[in-house]
Amino acid sequence: MSILGKYTKQPVEVEVYSIQFVDDMEPTDNLLTSFTILARSTAAAWDQVVQAAPYTTTATDDGRIIAATSSVTGYASAADGYVLYIANKSQNAAITACGYSIPARGAAVIRRLYGAWVVEASTTSVMIDSTGDQRVRTFVTGGTVGLKYKVQVAITTNEGRTLQDEFTVAIKEV
Repeated sequence: MSILGKYTKQPVEVEVYSIQFVDDMEPTDNLLTSFTILARSTAAAWDQVVQAAPYTTTATDDGRIIAATSSVTGYASAADGYVLYIANKSQNAAITACGYSIPARGAAVIRRLYGAWVVEASTTSVMIDSTGDQRVRTFVTGGTVGLKYKVQVAITTNEGRTLQDEFTVAIKEV
C-alpha cells in the first residue's frame, strides 16, 4: 500500500480525489470491485472481518473499523465520544448504519454526540472503467476541524489482483 498524498480541506467542502490504477494493471485487466475505508488517522488497522449479516455493535467496537454488506446498529448504551468507522463493501446496495444510509462502496465515521448518532465524515466512490482509464474517484465530505482522516481505497480486478492505496485529509478552518 502506498500513501498517495496529504490533503487539507475545510469541513464544509466536498473534495474529489482520483486514484489511477491503470499503471499497475495489464492491458487486459479491468476494475471489478472497489471499496473505501474512512477512519481517523489514529484508528487501529482493519481486522479484515466483513459483517455479511445485520450486526449490532458492542462496547468493544468503539474505534473499530467495520466493513459490512448489511446493516449496522449502534451500541444502545454508547457514551458520547464512542466512534464507529463503517465501510460498505457492497458494490450495488446501500446499507444503514446507526440510522444513516451509506451508499455502495461508501464509508462513514459515525460518533455518539449528546446521546445521538451523528455522521462526522463520509465518502462515496465511483469506479471509472474504460480503456486506459482504470480509476476510483472518492468524494470526501465533512470532518471535524483539527482531525486527520485516512482514506483507504481497495480494488480487485478481473485478473485477480487486489490493490490498495491511501491518502490522508486534514480538516482545517481557514
